[in-house]
Amino acid sequence: MMSKDSIASTTISELPWLRKKRPLRIAVVGDIMLDEYVEGTVTRISPEAPVPIHHVRSSYYTVGGAANVARNIRHLGGEALLFGVCGQDEGYRTLCQILADDQIASQHIIASLHRPTVKKSRIVANHHQIVRIDWEDRTAISDDEQNRLIANLEEVPFDVLVISDYAKGTLPQSFLSRLFKLGEEKKCPTIVDPKGTDFMRYKNATLITPNTKEACEALGLNIEETWDPEFLGKSLIKRFDLPQVLVTLGSKGLALVFNDERPSLFHPAVAREVFDVTGAGDTVVAVIALAHASQCDPGYMLKLANVAAGIVVEKWGAQPVYQEEFCEALSKDNGSIQSGKNKTATKIITREKARLVAQNLKAQGKTIAFTNGCFDLVHAGHVRYLEEASGTADVLFLGLNSSASVRRIKGPHRPIIDEDDRAKVLAALAFIDYVVIFDEETPLQLIEEIMPNILVKGEDWTEDKIVGAKEVIKSGGQVKRMPLVPGISTTEIIRRIKSQG
Repeated sequence: MMSKDSIASTTISELPWLRKKRPLRIAVVGDIMLDEYVEGTVTRISPEAPVPIHHVRSSYYTVGGAANVARNIRHLGGEALLFGVCGQDEGYRTLCQILADDQIASQHIIASLHRPTVKKSRIVANHHQIVRIDWEDRTAISDDEQNRLIANLEEVPFDVLVISDYAKGTLPQSFLSRLFKLGEEKKCPTIVDPKGTDFMRYKNATLITPNTKEACEALGLNIEETWDPEFLGKSLIKRFDLPQVLVTLGSKGLALVFNDERPSLFHPAVAREVFDVTGAGDTVVAVIALAHASQCDPGYMLKLANVAAGIVVEKWGAQPVYQEEFCEALSKDNGSIQSGKNKTATKIITREKARLVAQNLKAQGKTIAFTNGCFDLVHAGHVRYLEEASGTADVLFLGLNSSASVRRIKGPHRPIIDEDDRAKVLAALAFIDYVVIFDEETPLQLIEEIMPNILVKGEDWTEDKIVGAKEVIKSGGQVKRMPLVPGISTTEIIRRIKSQG
């Protein structure tokens, strides 16, 4: 019988691993990867061959695999020690710079002459991934590299050993056996994020964390069928002689199953918009490791991991979870989201989330309208305009000038109402779906990030003067000009107030 767990309201100071006298040290060993994202648009087919032409707008790097586990540990308040093998190449140098920016040391990473740094380049067009290009060599690391990694691990103390297996060659069976033996010698738990179908490789682990697909494949079950998570966990424990199994269930939550008489634990996922599951497993492993090192109750550990996973799936690409957003999500998960409160606040989103929301909506076939303005004193003219704007598409995004932006445009005495209060008033209108504050004088950059299907402005603007019109039309969208209510404006309201004062 599976039971559900609960957690009290949590602040940063109350996170179990931050109550320790020293930062908890987590050693992460495994496949280290560099992730590249090349984002742009596709509007035509090449005349040279029937392939799309990808017009690049931006590109950036992040880290994946064991390195992403380490980043999560670091940003959640632990100390991450990263061990693995990369190539002596530009990818390695880029990866080390990203780690350095996050204050994660790279001295335990071996730079090999015999293999490249594992690199995944994702080509993203019109908010959809169209191809992934992989650079990798999956052959096992050499005996010398295994010996050097073990020597490095033996030299440093740590509280938990995490093994991040992506089947890229860093963890051959001979090396895995030595890692488990080292964990026993240091008397620390060993947590494995597994890969492949031979889970017998991990029988000496304290805990393994397969997802549903990995569990089914290891058991030879049809992944298209629905399987009880407790059955999956118990079957893995019995077949591969494992002490504990944490099955990650995607949008359904997490299940923790034991090899003794303790009841299995299940925690359902909080309903969230899923943009990208990349790196969610890394986040779960990082939180489980920190909770294990803190000697948390298993149910409490499960809840922490589940909430963290809910945060990371709302991000694009492999990104870490930060202490502040983790604690905020924990607080909301304790009642406000589930009770339906705070709906207005959830409509006010960051620019990063706006881009992700737009990508997800387009993937569902939804149309997006965008408009913008200062909206200093919201009046009947604004309400009518915004209501009509919302009727042009399935979802309406409103770009709101920040207070600093308004001052640059309208002078030092404006705005009358600061940006947070203006955002709350606008988000309270039922026909506005999302409010995004921007700091530039024009919303061009925000428009390019969201790339709406419909760009809406008042009829007092000619199309050639509308910021973003050219870009939206080029991407296949359109511009719509809405009629305004005559005689009503913020400037006129302010003038009348002054004349009566």
